[in-house]
Amino acid sequence: MSNEPSEIDGDREAGGELRSGLVAMVSIKADHDLDAFDGKDLIESLKARLRETLGTVRTEVSLTPEGDAHGESSAALLRGELRLDLSAAVDGETLEETLTAVLEAEIAVARGLLFRIARLERVAPGQDEPTHPMTATPT
Repeated sequence: MSNEPSEIDGDREAGGELRSGLVAMVSIKADHDLDAFDGKDLIESLKARLRETLGTVRTEVSLTPEGDAHGESSAALLRGELRLDLSAAVDGETLEETLTAVLEAEIAVARGLLFRIARLERVAPGQDEPTHPMTATPT
């Protein structure tokens, strides 16, 4: 038996759980009257649903409207894209499936809006640049 410290896989936390991250760009469009749409409410609902769906695993979520200086305004959200930075103590496939299901439930079903995942990339948690570019569209 060696006295050398055991190596920890870079994709695992000290507790042994897989840790993965995603960066997604989501375009949201409306094909009906926008009077009832609230961008801030959508962002808060997405954050809450992602945390709820992933359960007790450690989760970090950041959602930022892109392409407009007016921040989280409803119009800005519908003109640009929503950037999601998500990392959790689950494997990458589970994280992608969870994200797609939550987007479908919160955007399409709950609000009747159209959405498209314009870009989906796996990243190491805390990493700014993606390592494995991927594209995906909701089913």
